[in-house]
Amino acid sequence: MKRRLWALWKKEWTQLLRSRLLLFIFFSAVTFQLVLFGYAVNSRIRQVPLVYLDEDRTEMSRHFLLSLRSGGYFDMKGGAEGGGELVEILRKGEALIGLKIPAGFSEKLILREPPSLKIYLDGTETNVAFLAKGYLFRSLLQFFRETALKEVKTPRIETRYILIHNPEFKDPFFTIPGVIGAIVSLMLIPWAAASFIREKEAGTLASLQISPIRPVEFLIGKAAPLFLLTAGHLALAFLVGSLWFRIPFSGSLSLLAAASASFILYNIAVGFLAARFSRSQYQAIVTSLLMLGPTLFLSGIINPVKGFPPFFRLLSRLNPLAHYVTISRGTLIGELGWPEGWPWFWPLLLITAVLILASLKEARAFFHG
Repeated sequence: MKRRLWALWKKEWTQLLRSRLLLFIFFSAVTFQLVLFGYAVNSRIRQVPLVYLDEDRTEMSRHFLLSLRSGGYFDMKGGAEGGGELVEILRKGEALIGLKIPAGFSEKLILREPPSLKIYLDGTETNVAFLAKGYLFRSLLQFFRETALKEVKTPRIETRYILIHNPEFKDPFFTIPGVIGAIVSLMLIPWAAASFIREKEAGTLASLQISPIRPVEFLIGKAAPLFLLTAGHLALAFLVGSLWFRIPFSGSLSLLAAASASFILYNIAVGFLAARFSRSQYQAIVTSLLMLGPTLFLSGIINPVKGFPPFFRLLSRLNPLAHYVTISRGTLIGELGWPEGWPWFWPLLLITAVLILASLKEARAFFHG
């Protein structure tokens, strides 16, 4: 029995050590994801874009705004000239939180009376909005301590929601658009990888090699059904979100459709490239699943991107899922159109185009491999 177990143990180790690519992916993915999760799983946020309207225009109000700027929690986007401009900046997505300092702010502080501030919150990112409100409240208390106004009672903060951006702060409005993109990646990348590599394992690829079919035609023929089925899946998911969860659709339908098409093609290309450099369905699926972990965490679905360190925030800009989540949320519960959505759409389109070109280049090697 010992000899049989020893022989089996030796065989398994030999097979594992021969799969150098899988071993490299396994150990490097574990290390990278450990570092990534240590930074990405962070409920704190920094540099939240804030626009303000200072109707008090006194030295004390300017001192308060300066304290917000130096605190590190907010990225001051400048001052608005009126309430209408402040709301418009929030509508365009240039800021997530708006602060209105009413006239008489300094006078109330001098008289040791509780001031009243008005906060405008963008409900497209509910977790960021609530955290930012808490940071703003904390900054106001810190300002009181720094200016020797400890006797002032707890400040009264009026909160006004932007009506077009999830005014009731319903969690499904925030989570569903992001979850839809995550489901597409979780489903499509392993599916596409297995679909391509199955042709080799089943032996049908050898039959196709002696047919008039070209490698590019093979790639397009395999990708087209995946694209159409996933497009139908997305349409059904958005329909369920709209009818069942009552998520409004306020943005550009053409922008969402173009982003969805580009995102589907990106996932198919990733699946094909995973199959191209794999020897079996198992290896292709494992490779694609290991790639999905960092993609999900860098998308902002689980934790806000604004809480990432600068390096990982830069990596999230290279993540197509992050761009697609932003576009889907903006078009569903915001008023995101082509002018406002273009900064998110063109990186998604560019990354997709690069991966499609790489897939077309590798199609010949895969087809004749």
